[in-house]
Amino acid sequence: MKTKSLYLTIIAILFAGSVYAQSSISLTFYDGRPFSINIDGKDYGYYQEEFYSELSSGSHYFKIYDGVRASLKPVFEGNIYIPDGKSTFAVINQNFRYEAYKTYNHREPGKICNCDCEYCRNCVYKDHEGKRHEHETNNEYNGTVMNDREFAELSANLGNLMYDDNKREMITMVLDKYYVTSEQVRKLVSSVTFENNKLEIAKYAYARTVDKENYYKVLTAFSFESTIKELKDFIGK
Repeated sequence: MKTKSLYLTIIAILFAGSVYAQSSISLTFYDGRPFSINIDGKDYGYYQEEFYSELSSGSHYFKIYDGVRASLKPVFEGNIYIPDGKSTFAVINQNFRYEAYKTYNHREPGKICNCDCEYCRNCVYKDHEGKRHEHETNNEYNGTVMNDREFAELSANLGNLMYDDNKREMITMVLDKYYVTSEQVRKLVSSVTFENNKLEIAKYAYARTVDKENYYKVLTAFSFESTIKELKDFIGK
């Protein structure tokens, strides 16, 4: 009887482990480009800007392709270690290397942590059905982040302006009221023409950006290496 009970317990544990993975990974490119991915010989989707999956902990062999896979050589290939019981957020950086920049406890299986702030302050969990669940701990950020509707209205208003100076003035006025994401900053910077104006906006927006770990996206809005270096130096200080 004890043997049968032990056997059923082991089966239950194994079954539970197969239903809920104890680790996950969320992966993007440094510049937000779409990519395709293969893990341990299995394809996990094509031409996506963000990859998310629950995986068992341990080492997995990743092949990551720029854009559509086709017959292209992967831009990254190698073993990636997935820590046990953790959700890992990572990026393929400018040197096409894997870089994990954030890890937190994988508390709720099947849910993605969408952090609208720096280093998981004011975190929300978003499940695959799009429902949002507030995470009340470590909530130090109390600003108002511009939502998609507000940003669309701002973009439309900027489109009606002809000169960079007017656009820059409108953008700084809005930034005095709202916090923004790195992707929103990239679009704001791209809305002006001249490189010096782009740089001024990027510097001004940095303090109002809620996900500074993703600020590398803003660099893609510039045309000259000298300007990119100046912005990097500014961020470094």
